[in-house]
Amino acid sequence: MRAVLTSLAGSGARFASVGAIATLLDACLFLLLAELGTDPGLSNVVSYAVASVVNFWLNREWTFAAREGAVLAQALRFAIMVLIGLTLSTAIVAEASLLIAPAFAKLLAIAVVLPVNYTVARLLVFHRPARTALAEARATRRR
Repeated sequence: MRAVLTSLAGSGARFASVGAIATLLDACLFLLLAELGTDPGLSNVVSYAVASVVNFWLNREWTFAAREGAVLAQALRFAIMVLIGLTLSTAIVAEASLLIAPAFAKLLAIAVVLPVNYTVARLLVFHRPARTALAEARATRRR
């Protein structure tokens, strides 16, 4: 059991790291495109899309090491997860901003959506057979 918890903590930390990288890429690309005179809406769509592709690839290859899965099926499930997370986040920000500062509303949305996205990604997007996860947990315990 301890090995499984250690494995979950490790993949959770990697998931958060990948999310931070994707967020930074999103922000930097958005600012670059906006600075070059691109419409802000288009800049946001492009930067968000590029960051989502990077996020998918890093989570597939590193966070969950789910290389054996069908990439198109994983990508479709990931896109659905991203859209659901975006919708949930937007709803939280919109409602919470009526009561608290928008920056705090965004932090609240992140606090709610991050664990939801991690759970969905681990169980549905990058799902691996139980024996593979168990073998990973055992290998982590031996290190």
